[in-house]
Amino acid sequence: MRLVKLLIISLTLAVVIFSNLSLNAEELWTEDFNYALKLSESTGKPILINFTGSDWCRWCFKLKEEVFSKEEFVKYAKDNLILFKADFPQNIKQTEELIKQNQSLQKKYQIKGYPTIVLIDKNQEVINKTGYKPGGVNEYIKHLEELLK
Repeated sequence: MRLVKLLIISLTLAVVIFSNLSLNAEELWTEDFNYALKLSESTGKPILINFTGSDWCRWCFKLKEEVFSKEEFVKYAKDNLILFKADFPQNIKQTEELIKQNQSLQKKYQIKGYPTIVLIDKNQEVINKTGYKPGGVNEYIKHLEELLK
């Protein structure tokens, strides 16, 4: 009986620990630019803006699948970035406010195609721009680190 209790406690502890480690990639992204700016100001972290067509853009799908959804990227982003998504979907309903916000940012940062990744500081100044890059999550993280230098 004592062994069963110890086993149950151990399994419960393991579930709690591992559930906290396996962060949900979607939870780190915001679509509220003012909120992203406040987070950047309070943490000193740069903002990664993902200009995407989430429901139609083939290269956006690849970037999400190969990089943004991976645990390595989630851990890196949690420690180093504020993640903001400016989405331009074709079949997903958005509020007028969200559409205007994203269009304004698209114009401000002169976005011509998707996906475009813009790294900005807390003052909204561009640090660098990039897009999809083959090679997987670890190569992409190295790429971002170089762009942020």
